[in-house]
Amino acid sequence: MKKTMITFALLAGLFGASSCAKVVPPNEKYDGKELTLKVGQYDYCGANASGLKEGFKYAGMSDEDIFTVVPQIYEKGYNLYFPVETKELEKGLTVLEVTPEYLKVRCE
Repeated sequence: MKKTMITFALLAGLFGASSCAKVVPPNEKYDGKELTLKVGQYDYCGANASGLKEGFKYAGMSDEDIFTVVPQIYEKGYNLYFPVETKELEKGLTVLEVTPEYLKVRCE
């Protein structure tokens, strides 16, 4: 039994199974869900999302009038800059609040 549990633990580590992982069923969406991202934190709106809703990080504020997000793109990395008055990052991704510490958005 002990050998079986050790084998299972090793396999779980290899396949990324962990209690820290965020598991989203394939067709689940976060419609109407509010996301609050601290600087450097990543999140996404759902498994079948596209564009920024597919995933992004909040990169903070470059000055008092501009905030930055980084799209989740594996091939390249780049920042998108928005004025703090921005109401939508893209269709269905509404900005609720922006501070130097966090960004709060709603997925629709």
